[in-house]
Amino acid sequence: MTGGDGLQSLLVDGGKRLFGEVQISGSKNAVLPMLAATVLFKEPCCIQSVPNLTDVDAAVDILTYLGAKVERSGGSLCVDPRPIWRWDIPDELMNRMRGSVFFAGALMARMGKCRLTQPGGCPLGKRPVNFHIDGLMALGARADTLDDQIYSGHLVGTEIILPYPSVGATENLILAGVGAEGMTTIHNAAREPEICCLCDFLRAGGCRISGDGTRCIRVMGGLPDSSRMQVIPDRMEAATFACAVASAGGDILLRNVQPLHFAPVLSVLERAGCSVYYRNDQVRVQAEELVSPGRVVTAPYPGFPTDAQAPIMAALLRAKGTTIIDETVFSDRMNHIEGFRTMGAQVERIGNCAWIHGVQKLHGGTVTAQDLRGGAALTVAALAAQGKTTILGLRHILRGYEDFALKLRSLGADVQQA
Repeated sequence: MTGGDGLQSLLVDGGKRLFGEVQISGSKNAVLPMLAATVLFKEPCCIQSVPNLTDVDAAVDILTYLGAKVERSGGSLCVDPRPIWRWDIPDELMNRMRGSVFFAGALMARMGKCRLTQPGGCPLGKRPVNFHIDGLMALGARADTLDDQIYSGHLVGTEIILPYPSVGATENLILAGVGAEGMTTIHNAAREPEICCLCDFLRAGGCRISGDGTRCIRVMGGLPDSSRMQVIPDRMEAATFACAVASAGGDILLRNVQPLHFAPVLSVLERAGCSVYYRNDQVRVQAEELVSPGRVVTAPYPGFPTDAQAPIMAALLRAKGTTIIDETVFSDRMNHIEGFRTMGAQVERIGNCAWIHGVQKLHGGTVTAQDLRGGAALTVAALAAQGKTTILGLRHILRGYEDFALKLRSLGADVQQA
């Protein structure tokens, strides 16, 4: 089924509790910078547990355009970067995903120049790339006087202080630092697990990087040789499924997870009344009636992740009492609220703060996903709604969730992709 704008849809017949097990895929947010990093390698490299997502397809298309040879076999992607000869990325490829910006640092490191245009991705408000540009220029990149989208120059390691612990800027500057002469030190760096995964991938190829997971990362220049590594589990997919069972009720087991990576989400669900059990790489979530967990504030890792703000809001629409959610990372990341209201939720928005007054019932309707996590959140809410919900804008969800409808059906949900 498609809406009047031609958007594909998810059809959800809600009101069914979830039971069973679900295998969590490799992390989208980890694999995209890893794919950009393959540009730096002297020899072929391989990434395992790569999810089948449209954002991954976009990254592969960029690598192919640059000249790399890419082969996919099952869940593995092998990249031979030796034939790369281009240093520009056309607008139509840049616009397909936010992660395209990672190629700027990698291309500067390998080719000594790049063409950096505004990347695509979800409309979440102001998401400037000036932290990326300022960092590259601190390393020696200079803008072409005739075209301010083209940067070139010999990179030399230096001290960089990020104004904000931006995940993307941290990853981009790590990639640039690998190709810079001498030591690059990134202060106020982001600490997310995906950054550690990227550094592990580069270290496996011989790079000298230390401090990842802390606020100060040091990168010694020197391109990697070859590497083979498995992507970490997707903590946002795991968080979404945990929120799904909290919303619909039931008992599910999440396999292939690293619980500490999304512990803040599990903590909120426990405060809301869910039972959460941990065992090695598994998490079991049981949910009945929920109560308000109080206030939830998004923050850089290890705080509550902004990517889980929409799914946790969806899970708490029927929680008794009033829940307050403050979004502190992105300026316009509450576009899902209107869809919740269409389903009968009582949510007030004041700036970047949402007040959720729990209701007894939600009902189906027609809603539109405007971004990746918002689309997943509308699905989470629809699972608890009585009747049928049509979620337009499926393309957003497909950017970040592998086999989303299939996995939900395996848990007993009535979800169809059309």
